[in-house]
Amino acid sequence: MLRPYDIVVVNQDVDDEDIRGLEGYVIGEVSPEQIGVFVYQRERVWCLHPSSVRATGASDEGARHERGTPLRVNSKGEIIG
Repeated sequence: MLRPYDIVVVNQDVDDEDIRGLEGYVIGEVSPEQIGVFVYQRERVWCLHPSSVRATGASDEGARHERGTPLRVNSKGEIIG
């Protein structure tokens, strides 16, 4: 089960070729079927199905320290809270 600040790698079979294979961290749940993932290299949030990423087993403690509580995003990947 993915949790906020878990570092993940986007699967190679994701539709959006801009983020395939890139690393990011989970910023929070959008819905039961989607998570918000901040992709480091693109400096942007994507909404992805949890099965579209692979957890690395690490956590982004720097982001946790900077941001505090998990963020909320809408289905477009926009931060709402």
